[in-house]
Amino acid sequence: MHSITRRSLLSLGTMAVAGGLLAGCSDTGKKDEPAAQTPVEEPAEEAVTYSYDGNDFQMKLRKSEELYAECDEKGTVESVTYDTRAYALEELLGEGEMPMRKTMYVYLPYSYDPSKQYNVLYLMHGGGESELYWLTSEGNNKGKSTCALLDNLYKEGKCADTIVVTPTYESVPEGYEDKAAAVFGAAAGEDEGGANKQVELFYHELRNDIIPAIESAYPTFAGGDVSEENLIATREHRGFAGFSMGSMTTFRAAMLHCTDLFAYFGCFSGAKTTPEEIQEALTGTFADYEVKYWYNGNGTQDIAHDEHQETWEATVSALPDVFKDGENTCWVDFEGGTHSYPAWVIDLYNCMLVFFKL
Repeated sequence: MHSITRRSLLSLGTMAVAGGLLAGCSDTGKKDEPAAQTPVEEPAEEAVTYSYDGNDFQMKLRKSEELYAECDEKGTVESVTYDTRAYALEELLGEGEMPMRKTMYVYLPYSYDPSKQYNVLYLMHGGGESELYWLTSEGNNKGKSTCALLDNLYKEGKCADTIVVTPTYESVPEGYEDKAAAVFGAAAGEDEGGANKQVELFYHELRNDIIPAIESAYPTFAGGDVSEENLIATREHRGFAGFSMGSMTTFRAAMLHCTDLFAYFGCFSGAKTTPEEIQEALTGTFADYEVKYWYNGNGTQDIAHDEHQETWEATVSALPDVFKDGENTCWVDFEGGTHSYPAWVIDLYNCMLVFFKL
């Protein structure tokens, strides 16, 4: 049995997006003058490369009012408390079971109907953030903007019926803070291997506790049956995405260990995973499971841009029978984009256009 507690938060209210969200994200590069005397006409807009179901991917950073203005059909957010264990800490410390209770958040669209079946997008935060980041407005979290974006997508009929769930890979029982800081030092840039293990071993919690808790409590395509056999059978109605360390979690936990449970992946700003690891998982353990779509997005000024792009290119090149650019995978650059929310929220927008439609 999975013990969970659901708590409804206030319906998302008045939009209050900071005017400086996109500060520092403009294109400041300059081109050399052409040698020819004839003026060269530059295109007014960058061509859109990817389009699905009549909707074009966003390929540029946009002002807040263009993508996530306040909507008159607002979804709601609930908190879900569930039982789990500190799996990564147990393994890295070599200790016994460490039970704990955690919280995640669930976005339900304005038209939410418990008699329907919903796809589920599990959406992860980055380093230094928490399950609060995407869907709540406590502190500097981006809930109002994110939920307004989702509200507008639903109102305009641009996305499939989907609920969005925001868990956290952070699992530290009370009294273990110092030990956790030592083994997960990479979160502070001290030990990259520790951070890799922290997000990779999150797959235990994802498989054993998070998915069963959500899909036994909400009307998903699993129909309340959270046996592994049924979760595998309904994988085409489940996706995982995240930014920065959440992107690492998408690679290391979801793709490398849970492709039998997920058919859609979204990686925003970072990989920290080798193409060889991805190839081994997708042509070995999960050779029989088709990836319906693998989205990748990054700002050109993002600290993680080059490493992420190289990983994507090498993987697509090595697995031509698995991935085809423009069909079930893509690379989206945001000119001038940095390691920040204005790029990640557009990544989310793009994923919602294509996930659960193929």
